[in-house]
Amino acid sequence: EGQDFTDAQATPEQALGDRQRLAALQAGIDALPKRQRMALILTVQQGKTLAESAEILGCTEGAVEQLRVRARRALREQYRSLT
Repeated sequence: EGQDFTDAQATPEQALGDRQRLAALQAGIDALPKRQRMALILTVQQGKTLAESAEILGCTEGAVEQLRVRARRALREQYRSLT
């Protein structure tokens, strides 16, 4: 949060598009089921291993991987609907 990931050389229109895509991604993450969202945040944002994430979530490593797969699939589908 609070970080600007837009290209410093981008036109205002490109920068706006970048911010809109980031906002849509965040909205998509927020809309995921809680366990999918947590698996994604733990492993991607926080850099936890599957084993660490499984311990936190109280499930197996395989279950964490499946939660991540479902989360990514949902986010891809959402992104496709925006384009």
